[in-house]
Amino acid sequence: MSKLLYIYDVENISALREELADFDFITLTSIMRDCDTASKIYRLDISNHAIDLTNFFYDTSNNRWYRGVGEEYIEEINEKFPSVVFTLVSSEKEKFSNMYPFLFNDDDIHYFIAERDNDQVPDEIIYINSTTNEILVYKDVSEICEGTNEMNIFNFSQLVKDFNGINANFNFDKLEKDTSYLIDITSLVEYLKFRKDQVFVYELIFCDLAKRKNIKYLIHKKSIDFMHEIFPFIFRIQKDFKSQSADECTNYENLERNESVIDDVDHINSSLTERLQGHEDFKQAFKANLLKFKLLNSIGRRKIMSIFICGKSGIGKTEFARLLSEIMYPNEAQIKLNFGNYSTEGVLNSLIGSPLGYVGSEKGGELINKVKESESKVILIDEFEKADGTVFNFFYELLEDGQFTDRAGNIHDLNGYIIVFTSNLNMKNYNKLIPEPLDSRFDMKYSFTPLNNAEKLRFIQAYSERLIHDIKNEFNITFDEDELDTQLLDLVECDNLREIKRSIEDVVIEGIKSNFK
Repeated sequence: MSKLLYIYDVENISALREELADFDFITLTSIMRDCDTASKIYRLDISNHAIDLTNFFYDTSNNRWYRGVGEEYIEEINEKFPSVVFTLVSSEKEKFSNMYPFLFNDDDIHYFIAERDNDQVPDEIIYINSTTNEILVYKDVSEICEGTNEMNIFNFSQLVKDFNGINANFNFDKLEKDTSYLIDITSLVEYLKFRKDQVFVYELIFCDLAKRKNIKYLIHKKSIDFMHEIFPFIFRIQKDFKSQSADECTNYENLERNESVIDDVDHINSSLTERLQGHEDFKQAFKANLLKFKLLNSIGRRKIMSIFICGKSGIGKTEFARLLSEIMYPNEAQIKLNFGNYSTEGVLNSLIGSPLGYVGSEKGGELINKVKESESKVILIDEFEKADGTVFNFFYELLEDGQFTDRAGNIHDLNGYIIVFTSNLNMKNYNKLIPEPLDSRFDMKYSFTPLNNAEKLRFIQAYSERLIHDIKNEFNITFDEDELDTQLLDLVECDNLREIKRSIEDVVIEGIKSNFK
């Protein structure tokens, strides 16, 4: 039995609606919410419906569900309700066809694609689905400051009760039935740019919230296009925010902070991307996790962000931690502890001090002292594989509660800190060494691989140019840089960035010796 699939983009969604004027638009997400198995679909009344597959496909394509689940639901729907049609956003067409090459025949696929203008934001009201939500677009936080006393404003993150990276629990009890609310989703949309696998979860949430008639949504103009891409059938009406006079704006600071968090994360990631060579997938994942951490930390739901990076020596693990500290806390000393310098037996004493009455108890431990000496909130724990069971137990408490108790009984709060653990382990050895209770407490786990030749060439060029510039300025000398190019290019054969850096220094210094004779 043939199945009809309509490929659309947001700019041409009105043409799609005209073509399917006799159909009601729903999502596969809403069907799965009511039918936890495909065998229960017969109970629904979805004849003459257009069923959007986009957000469910975001989830399956990132291996959150077995790929066969989507195919099972689509086939069952088509068999029980042959009059239905399916829709999919154009950006996912190629990936969808690769995953499900035999699900739809080419003759049964229809396209509604318009020329894309990324800078254009619709001025007119867009009606998408009569059962979904209304969203207001603002250009500046100051517009919101003029909202009325009757309208309570929340950041989306303020409604999060707890969040494990996939599923979120929300505290909707604070949203009273007889009160109107505006909920800003800008930070959520920015977060979902990097975590499309979670779009399915949040679409379920918006479907549930649609039952409440007292909620409208806010979004910043810069995020509206991507919102339409990931939630094309969720927000019924879009229009500019209409400011109203008010005696006070109680939530202006919250919205301003929301904008500040996004801008801060964008700045950190931009600087990191520019200065840390390679590891592009890691940098994207880090941005998403940093945004999540800052939002959850601001509402008291997450105290510490923890990152475990494996990989060979000299490929950028400690460099990442150094740059992160430098970018976030310029002019502050980096907090670095190397477990390779400790004896296994005394490592915990070295960290947090000896028990009272023991020699050295009055001096405290290296972690305590370095935290006191620096305003940086980025801690590097190098060669973590040298730790033992007592250290693992120590980090259970620290990563879970954001604080630890020293040997004198004093509590040290590390709320807001980012801890980067590095190790020369590979992922196979990591799984053998790191116990599951500790593994489950790491927010990110990543394995760095050596840079490719193009990335190493960019590193060689950038570091040699800075070195030559500094030497010229300091000693007021000149030399032929072109003669160094061949020798520098040969360094690409090495994988260890520390060795490459030392070799660059050797080549450059050798090239200027004649100027000192």
